[in-house]
Amino acid sequence: MAQAPVRPGIEVLLTDSVALLAGKRLALLTNQGGLDRQGRRDVDLLLAASRARPAALFAPPQLALAFSPEHGFRGGVDRPGLPDAIDSATGTPIYSLYTSPRAPNYSVLDSVDVVLIDLQDIGARYYTYPPTAVLLMRQAALRHKRVIVLDRPNPVGGALVQGNLRQMPASLDSIGSSLDILPLAMRH
Repeated sequence: MAQAPVRPGIEVLLTDSVALLAGKRLALLTNQGGLDRQGRRDVDLLLAASRARPAALFAPPQLALAFSPEHGFRGGVDRPGLPDAIDSATGTPIYSLYTSPRAPNYSVLDSVDVVLIDLQDIGARYYTYPPTAVLLMRQAALRHKRVIVLDRPNPVGGALVQGNLRQMPASLDSIGSSLDILPLAMRH
């Protein structure tokens, strides 16, 4: 029996669950890995959905802004303290969450209804994508914003765990680094 192809979360959302976005202002946390199976960027797919002729029962969503993790929106920057930017292809404002030593501008969450997260993780603790997503989810929860995680297949399978577990801090307010907030094995 042939298995059905795995669909990235952006495809599932826009084909099966688009009603969750009806009339909502959206924020998107992503980078160069936020693609559908045909290589189209999440940001472009969401903008196309916002321009689509609305169904009679609901208004289209509006992509209001994007957030970028370590290495930036296009994944080509290797330094801390990334500035906010504008996506040159779409004009979408991009707010960096990799801003050390300054804090990220989470106040922009006040202007959206739903936060979408699409970050491909490699399954190694040294990547900052899972902690970045957790910190954004925490800020969204404090502002009572809905969060939708656009799931993706694990590129290393996700069946084997290796290495020691990092201990959870007593409080997220006392973390020394964003890498310290999750009790992850080296290979998870």
